[in-house]
Amino acid sequence: MSSIRLSQKYLQQISTFVDSIIFGDDWWKALHLDAFEALEKSVATIHGCYLSQRDANTALIYELVDCFDSFNFDSDGSRISPPPEADMRKQVFERLRHLIESLPWSFEVKFPLPGFNQFGQYELKISDAITLRYGLVEWEGGEAGFNRLFLTAMGKGQHSQLCIKVRGYADADPGGNAVSQAISLAKQFLYFLGSFSSSSSPYGNVQLEETYAVHAAGRVTIRLPDTLTRYLCGLAPKDEVLQIWTNANGEAQLFPRAANSPEERVPTLDSKLEIARRFFSQNGHPDYQAVGAAIEWYIDSITADNQTFAYIAACIGLEALLGLGIEDPTEKMEAMSSRLSDRYGFLLGVGRADRERLSQQFREMLKLRGKLVHARSNRLNAAETSKLQGVQEMLARVIGREIVTIVRPSVPGAGLFAGGSV
Repeated sequence: MSSIRLSQKYLQQISTFVDSIIFGDDWWKALHLDAFEALEKSVATIHGCYLSQRDANTALIYELVDCFDSFNFDSDGSRISPPPEADMRKQVFERLRHLIESLPWSFEVKFPLPGFNQFGQYELKISDAITLRYGLVEWEGGEAGFNRLFLTAMGKGQHSQLCIKVRGYADADPGGNAVSQAISLAKQFLYFLGSFSSSSSPYGNVQLEETYAVHAAGRVTIRLPDTLTRYLCGLAPKDEVLQIWTNANGEAQLFPRAANSPEERVPTLDSKLEIARRFFSQNGHPDYQAVGAAIEWYIDSITADNQTFAYIAACIGLEALLGLGIEDPTEKMEAMSSRLSDRYGFLLGVGRADRERLSQQFREMLKLRGKLVHARSNRLNAAETSKLQGVQEMLARVIGREIVTIVRPSVPGAGLFAGGSV
């Protein structure tokens, strides 16, 4: 069903562009004409809060390529004679009209989490947009669909996924507006999973795991950075987390033991995610966006291959939180560093001596950041690499403290974040 009905103004824009096409092998030259740019801008305007101009450009081009391929090739790939030009113009018009009216798409971006496969069939809703799910792979039809159906029949088609609902347009590039929003939410949720999980060596062959979007028009594989895919595939809950408390032989005292069945593991996992639910439910909190941004910098830091980028990303995350309230962008770095250091010490320190120790620790972190940013040092040397984990832990602690503030009144597990145990 169409999301909108185009007015005559926009229908005329489509006609103007279609009329500018010279049919033949060079049809694509019409993409460089003013008529195409005008149509592209109109699509972005019509779907303003969901599509960027980049999304509009990509959507239109993909639709045109698919349309022109259909004029020259049969379904089996053999070349055919194109239809009359008038028919082709009509088809291009209708394809573009239908595409524009079908947008924005509502779809799910599905991130692989193979390390969470030991819970049986489950679905844990974190927010309206975020769900953790273990289920069957969709069948898309065709040979690829048959292969997936075969794997499912063999018991190999089930997998755990982090599913993010968004609206907009989806293609393979993670830079699209809707897909980038999904990746942003996924990174924020991964922070909470990471609080009780570890990222080990990649699970199986990472190249076989993919992130993809499922929408009414089909299924699109999304090219995530390899570093993030490896993190997703290596993340698994720590053994000591999957425990329940029971009394042995009718004794009054409770003892922990491993959760041995899906029926026991799923409630345990569900309880660990309660603080994530509380955080995502507070999206109206004045500090929510800043904390979310800091979380993304943290995930970027711990998943980065480049240690220099990892260090700077963690520093940016700290400044995103501790720098709130600095109104003068011309403030000298020395003064700003002093203010940030004091805020860090007072936020996490217990007593004067502890606050001073933490403030000094923060100043040392900023000194190395300055060397890297201002090119006095182009990378971390052997003696400095140990400081990378230190700055990441600093960021995790500050994020944890801010999350506890946002989700108050306290919930089970909030103390874990206050201590920065991530």
